[in-house]
Amino acid sequence: MKKLSLILALVMLLGCFSNAFAEDFNLNFVRENSTLFTIDVDSSRGIAFVESALTAKDRSFVHKYESSTRYSSTKFDMLVIDYGTSSQYPVCRLWVNYMSDTGYQNIKSVTFNVNGKQFTFTDIDDPDFMEHDEDGYIERVLIKFDLDNLDFLIALEQMLPDEFEGFDTIKLSMTLHGDEDITVELGRGFMLDFFLLQQAIIECNAVGEMNKTNGSPMTVK
Repeated sequence: MKKLSLILALVMLLGCFSNAFAEDFNLNFVRENSTLFTIDVDSSRGIAFVESALTAKDRSFVHKYESSTRYSSTKFDMLVIDYGTSSQYPVCRLWVNYMSDTGYQNIKSVTFNVNGKQFTFTDIDDPDFMEHDEDGYIERVLIKFDLDNLDFLIALEQMLPDEFEGFDTIKLSMTLHGDEDITVELGRGFMLDFFLLQQAIIECNAVGEMNKTNGSPMTVK
């Protein structure tokens, strides 16, 4: 079942489907589960952003230069293109928000270590994005998933536990490559965020009805 759900999700998130298939994509599942997901609509551009209701703290990671006032965190989201039309479709993305008290790292690429396999992303959106405010320094990395990096999502899907409690035991690492390499541990929050996004992508398409594993989504506690 997991393999089928992954195939459906990947086909959808890449937008690699016919117009007839796209017509089945809607956000009713997300709207009906407002405790699990949020939707931010930009009507002027005809797009919407869907993400899990997990907080930055839930998805945070610790590093030696972290800010004492904010959380460095990862975030999966779904960008819905042509929002509100019959041709709307989702694109899966992953954000890395790096907060520091001491200065910028000039992050140019990111490597994930998943079950001993390494996945490096060098094509990151706006690698020079940096901000500075009264609380410290901010760097932001955006990874967009396409046909060239599906193996990473497949590896993550294979790590998903069968039981909700299993998220607590998952361990993987991420290395930010900049002025120096900073390796951090990821786990429950990262994987739960991925799981919820995957469920949203699947359940927002009628084809997903064929592959409900438990009849209803997991509840975040």
